Amino acid sequence: MRIIPGPISVAGITTVDEPVADILGRFSDAMTARVASNAASRTDRFALLADCEDAEDFIRRSPNISWIGHQMANPAFGTARGDANYELKHLGRDEQAGVEQFDLDIHLDTFWDDDPDGGLSKHAVRDIVIPLNVTLDATGMIPVVDRERLPEHVYRMLADTAGIGNTAITGDKLEAMPQITEVADTETFPFGQAHAGYTLSANLGFDHEAATGGALPMDLTPSRIAPDALVGPAWPAIYAALGSVMVDGYPVIEGLLNAVHLDHLIELEVSEDELLAHTGEEISLTGWAEPYFESASGRVVTIHVRHTAADGTVLANETERFAIRGRAYNDALPAAAPDFGGIDEQIVSTPRRMLRRVNVRAPHEMTAFARTSGDFNPIHTSHRGAAISGLTQPLVHGMWLSATAQHAVQALDEQGAHYEIAGWTLQHVRHGAARRRGGDLHRTHRPCGARRPRARGDLPHRRQHRLACHGDRPCADQRVRISRSGHSAAGHGA
Repeated sequence: MRIIPGPISVAGITTVDEPVADILGRFSDAMTARVASNAASRTDRFALLADCEDAEDFIRRSPNISWIGHQMANPAFGTARGDANYELKHLGRDEQAGVEQFDLDIHLDTFWDDDPDGGLSKHAVRDIVIPLNVTLDATGMIPVVDRERLPEHVYRMLADTAGIGNTAITGDKLEAMPQITEVADTETFPFGQAHAGYTLSANLGFDHEAATGGALPMDLTPSRIAPDALVGPAWPAIYAALGSVMVDGYPVIEGLLNAVHLDHLIELEVSEDELLAHTGEEISLTGWAEPYFESASGRVVTIHVRHTAADGTVLANETERFAIRGRAYNDALPAAAPDFGGIDEQIVSTPRRMLRRVNVRAPHEMTAFARTSGDFNPIHTSHRGAAISGLTQPLVHGMWLSATAQHAVQALDEQGAHYEIAGWTLQHVRHGAARRRGGDLHRTHRPCGARRPRARGDLPHRRQHRLACHGDRPCADQRVRISRSGHSAAGHGA
């Protein structure tokens, strides 16, 4: 359909190359003035959108909000005025900026809500606060996230997600986020380093296994500790390093609600027995971030963490890569994650064969894993937390999937076979990898390469294995280096 302007409309066009926004603005002002001149039919409204009477109505009836220049769905859209779960706190009016200021406080549901104290004695992310501004004349506008007030709230959420305020399963009290220290080598550590520590407690491996490998069939005896058990105590260092990244002086975690875990790599520098020999000791953590990378998948941030024993022995190196969705300033794809935990060794291709096949069922509730793993991301434990990211229900934690697969590899079977992981790569986001809670998972482990032996004669034989996922939908991809260091129950009891 074509709209041809009449003589009145054409008469209103008086300037050459006038911006369309200015033309429409003048027409809107003329219409408003015409209606206002008819006092008998005048009805005060805050904005034209859905007949909003005031700024709170406007926020609750706006389908979208502007988040630091990016439009996203409004979590409070369609909620009733006075909704206790989506509380709007009016902070006042900034006359100079011409806005009314609100905090949208989203009270998250948790597993503990029915406890006598409402679960307040248990750690969880209980609130997500989004600071909003609404212009005094909001017609044609949408609510805007306050750029100045946002960092305070995302850093608080980051600390809650890292378990700050909780006592970890290692017995360590997490009182504050690790501080970032500047280092001379700014090329390697452009945003500084985060330093933290944890106790390698005797229960760490067993408690971690109970929340992950406990889903394995009864004919598999779990190993004493899986590599991913070390990741849980490292989350404060990981999140502190993530929070250190700046984009033109503004924290990259402004998009924390849109962050996804792309992949996870861990390489053990010692054997299982050597690792457990440090039980009871304080393990030091050093975390840092690489320069961020703009990609078609979002803004990619890579975090490294080194686990070091008190005697200076490096126990493990891990790499966590995140993408901030919706921040696509480049059409380049993110680089592929290194295979086998990023090991620096020569790999020789070998024929594939079936190693082990395991069926497990994802838990219906991820709170136990959150408490064990130390990662309290509400996208996995809260329905309202998941809804903020556009999900209909919480997702199975990708690190639960990783740890369960590790236990499937390392478990001792009835034939006495035991495989020890030396390097591991998990790609969380691949071909729609999200998993529903309570869904069936199928794991098939097949070797796909062998490490070329070095000159040292005391090194165990190691094979490279790719863990392929099968089932009703595609899932994450794992690549692992395995040290087949023994086959008997006597040598490798759980």
